[in-house]
Amino acid sequence: MAERVLSIEDLSIWYKTYRGYSQVVDHINLHVNQAEKVGLVGESGCGKTTTMKTIMGVLAKDLIHVPNGKILFHGKDTLTMSKDEILELRRKGVSMISQSPMSALNPVFTVGKQLTDIIKYSGQYPGADKKKLEEVAKEAITNVMLSDPERILGSYPHQLSGGMRQRICIASAMVTTKDLLIADEPTTALDVTIQDQILSMLHELVEEKKRSLIMITHSLGVARQLVDRIYIMYGGNIIETCRTQDLFDNACHPYTQGLLSCAPRLSGGGLSAGIYGYVPDYVNPPKGCRFCPRCPHAMDICREERPGMAEVSPEHEVACFRYGEKAAEGSGKSPEVSTEEAGKAEEERKEGGEGDE
Repeated sequence: MAERVLSIEDLSIWYKTYRGYSQVVDHINLHVNQAEKVGLVGESGCGKTTTMKTIMGVLAKDLIHVPNGKILFHGKDTLTMSKDEILELRRKGVSMISQSPMSALNPVFTVGKQLTDIIKYSGQYPGADKKKLEEVAKEAITNVMLSDPERILGSYPHQLSGGMRQRICIASAMVTTKDLLIADEPTTALDVTIQDQILSMLHELVEEKKRSLIMITHSLGVARQLVDRIYIMYGGNIIETCRTQDLFDNACHPYTQGLLSCAPRLSGGGLSAGIYGYVPDYVNPPKGCRFCPRCPHAMDICREERPGMAEVSPEHEVACFRYGEKAAEGSGKSPEVSTEEAGKAEEERKEGGEGDE
């Protein structure tokens, strides 16, 4: 059995706002094994990046509150680590490709200074002189398909294009060997040709060097191409998880089915109707299932209770009352409504001010 590199157990993360706590991550469970590629898929604002940043301890303590849960990296809880231990984790254990290169790169230092510092303080090149550090940095830049590495090393971030800055972030995360790489939308600012090359590089990184990967993405196509397992996230909850191909063969959760129906197809078929309604208010989330106000299959129990994960098949679990023990409780079922009707109902609820403080 493969060694477990990361295990997130019953984790909740709340942001402190003027309205109260914004419950952006709600009791999630997730794990990554050695040499495994895992996808975390969901719409913007569902808590994907917040979860990953919490692993690395980069969110300010005065901005967030973690009421429960553990983040175990090789069995040690990162939430209880000291400042020195967190720094050691970032240097040698976990690296992250940010989706915002301008905020990830320091504007007052050259690209070369930032890359060589990462290499130097990783401890993987003890006693290396300046020339050796620059050689490693040049190789990292070449590996992300950037020409003229000497000019780039001497440039400041604002002197490079958005796509070049994105590739510098990728180079920074991959220049040293670490057990876990978190890739947060790493190909957003890249054209399709470079995107394919970067995805191939990430695949080789896992296959050849036995490193683990978490790919955060909105694109089911990217996830299908790269990862072994997928976690689907909605409204701060993990609502479905399974092997990648199983998701495309047998998607179970209504939200996952909606995502797949929105994906464009080469065979045509017209425009998708999309998923009607709105994401939940995290300060005052629904009492039961957070997808309930938008779900065309909502039942009475969905409004009152939060569904647990039910096993559909080996390695395939879904958080929905239509599966598992609660599925047999037909007496509480409400008449099914269309996604359009569900969306209209949610609009009326918002217009009426229900749920506002």
